[in-house]
Amino acid sequence: MLVIILFGLLNPALSTGPDALQFNPAQLAYPERPGFSCRLLDLGLRVGNNSLSFAQYDRYTGAYLDDDAKNDIFSSIPRAGFNLRAQGSAAAVEFGWKNFAASVRTVGSGQLTLPREVFDLALFGNELGRTYQVEDAGAFGHVYLKAGAAVATALGRNVAVGAGAHYLRGLAYAELREAEAYLVTTPDVLASDGILAYRKATGGSGFAVDLGVAYWTDGWRFTLACLDISPGITWTDGVEEGVYAFSLDSGNAYDIRTQGLFVHSYQCQPGPEFVTFLPLRVNFAVGKAFARWFNCGVMFQGRSGVESYPGLGWRTAGIVELQPWPWLPLGLEASYGQPDGPSLGAGAGLILGQVVITTRLNYFSGVFQEAKGVQLGFDISYAQLYHKSELYPFLLHHGVE
Repeated sequence: MLVIILFGLLNPALSTGPDALQFNPAQLAYPERPGFSCRLLDLGLRVGNNSLSFAQYDRYTGAYLDDDAKNDIFSSIPRAGFNLRAQGSAAAVEFGWKNFAASVRTVGSGQLTLPREVFDLALFGNELGRTYQVEDAGAFGHVYLKAGAAVATALGRNVAVGAGAHYLRGLAYAELREAEAYLVTTPDVLASDGILAYRKATGGSGFAVDLGVAYWTDGWRFTLACLDISPGITWTDGVEEGVYAFSLDSGNAYDIRTQGLFVHSYQCQPGPEFVTFLPLRVNFAVGKAFARWFNCGVMFQGRSGVESYPGLGWRTAGIVELQPWPWLPLGLEASYGQPDGPSLGAGAGLILGQVVITTRLNYFSGVFQEAKGVQLGFDISYAQLYHKSELYPFLLHHGVE
């Protein structure tokens, strides 16, 4: 019983307790569900881009960039532009009791997109007579509080269904809605103009629902869930819309300083309420405990929604977990998907009585120094490592193995 409960370090098909809130609420009804468990600390951070690897960052940071280095950086940026993505979360309260769990988490994400022309201009300088046009720049970021609970029940001995409901409280939102500019230089003229339009808000609310089903037999676990079914967050507090515009048309630098040929303006005003949508998440996993110290599984995750939201796409992963010593569970994950490409992750735990400390590290869009992003996780949990399942007809209950 001890090994099965501790597994789920990387293998979501075997996780239960508060971990089930993040993958499938039906897993709260697993036979090995602990009596009481809580998350004392949970931190997660994911940062990555679609262009530059860690090796390139280490190689060129603070170094002189010759033509070969500039060409290497510029050729790494796809035609769609440079895209930087970041996501983070922290749990304030998470606990589970039998087939019930609840949590309060703070979630944040952001994305920045810069056209390839920006790097062309920064690396190689402006070319006389050439017009540099920037049209596809964008930025987005938001932070919200997610508070909710989930419950599951077995239908018979080895099938369970679960559902969760979450209140969403928007804390901050900012979006670059429009960003256009051009620059042209000739021997006689320097000309440029542009416009930046943004929208921000300081408060909003919404809700989300999770649904899941799980099946188990002879150590096998099959689990399917759809998470964050939501009409979105309606932002109503502190909504502001602004526009900054500039124009430059001068024969020489001296004219710019003395004749006021650089013109700019800024306007902002209260804006109407608006809605932003969370990505719809679909999780499917199959896991098998082959021995008390060894299990493996496969997992599919899909995220669909508004294109500006970071992390959209899909991935398929293979997972192996083992426990060479009673105090040390280990896990390894290899995956492939879009937009991340090939990825590799590992996790390790430390068991101190009923307290479990776990760390996780994932490289994506490559491995080690060739990766273009990294995901870090750290948590401290407490769990009663044994809970006897009991069946109560016509009531919510655990399944049995």
